[in-house]
Order: sequence, then C-alpha cells, then structure tokens
Amino acid sequence: MADEKENWLKQLGTRPESVTRWGLQWLSSSPTPPPPNPNPVPNKAKKKSSLPSYLSEAEFMALIKVTKNRHHKLAFLLGFAAGLRIGEIVRLQRANIDLEKHRIIVKAGKGNKDRIVPLPKNFQQNYLAYIPIPCGKRALEIAFKNSLRKASITRPGLRFHSLRHSFAIECMQKHIPLNAIQLLMGHENIRTTSIYLKLNPEDALKAYEDLW
Repeated sequence: MADEKENWLKQLGTRPESVTRWGLQWLSSSPTPPPPNPNPVPNKAKKKSSLPSYLSEAEFMALIKVTKNRHHKLAFLLGFAAGLRIGEIVRLQRANIDLEKHRIIVKAGKGNKDRIVPLPKNFQQNYLAYIPIPCGKRALEIAFKNSLRKASITRPGLRFHSLRHSFAIECMQKHIPLNAIQLLMGHENIRTTSIYLKLNPEDALKAYEDLW
C-alpha cells in the first residue's frame, strides 16, 4: 500500500515530505477569499401578505337582492352567515343541518376535520329543498362574480371566499372571542384567525383600554 502511494506521488513529481509541508502550510494560512460575483443574484423580496377582502352587511344585502337563482342565494348565505368554505357548501347534505339545535355539522372540512357552525338566523325550513346545492365550485364562483357586477360592487380582490372572510369580521364586530372564531372557522392555527384583527382592530384596542 505504501509503495502504491509513493508511486502515485512520483507520478505527480512530488516527494512525500514536500506534500506534508505543503499541507501544514495550507492549514496554517488564511485562505484567499474568492473574487466577488460580477452578477450577484438579488435576494428575493418577501411576498407582501395582503389583507383578506370582505363584504359589509349592506353589500351582502345588495348582492342577494340582485341574485335571482335560489340555489346561488342559499350558497351565498351559507358563506356569509355560517362561514362555510365553497367546497363545504357544495358537499352539504340535508342530514348535516340540525334545525332543532340551529346548527350545521360540517363533515370532513379542511384537513378532513368535522366542526359545528351556527345555522344562519334567517334560515327557513323550506331552504332544505335546495340542499344539496346542484352547483360545482366553479359555477358558484361565476355566479358570485356576476352578482357582484349586477350589484355594482367593483372592489378588487373579491371572490366567493370573501363571504367567509365577511363571516369572521362579523363575528369580531359582535365581540366573539378570537379562540371561538377559530373553532367556527376551522382554523388549525389561531395565527390564521388573528389576521382579522388587522381588519377590525377595535377589539384589540378595547382589550388594551380594559387593561389600563
């Protein structure tokens, strides 16, 4: 093995002792820094998090007024007044609605988790005739956009999911605790729910005033 090593060093034209000296010298000296990159890659700017868009109660009433299709009206109501996701609305069955206890049992929501949300106060028994809603998610998105246009609501960023954001804002304006809103919304992390504080800071300010 030693003979093979010496033969290899001879092929390089280097003696073993010079290799050792060179190695020690390299270890004891400071390495020369590499030249600066003439074309550095710029750091990616952090994506600015935009606040969720939502509808006021007056805007929602205007939206419902111009919506003629009853299935669409009910879908909008479930998003705005119960905070359901569009996929949860499409999958909703009559058996999931408890009129006696005035609540909706959301089966296999996001993360495949069940949760309970309040039934909209103006939900009537005859609305059950329109469930399940015979519309897909894309059809509801289109219907929502059309109703926005008819109601002359032109604010950018509005989509069907904005109805769910509106529900969270309404809950905050009614001073429902943040952790309770988290459960109603089905958020895994309360940090997701806390974004609505930025849209409605009155509760945070009131909590501060109560402390002092």
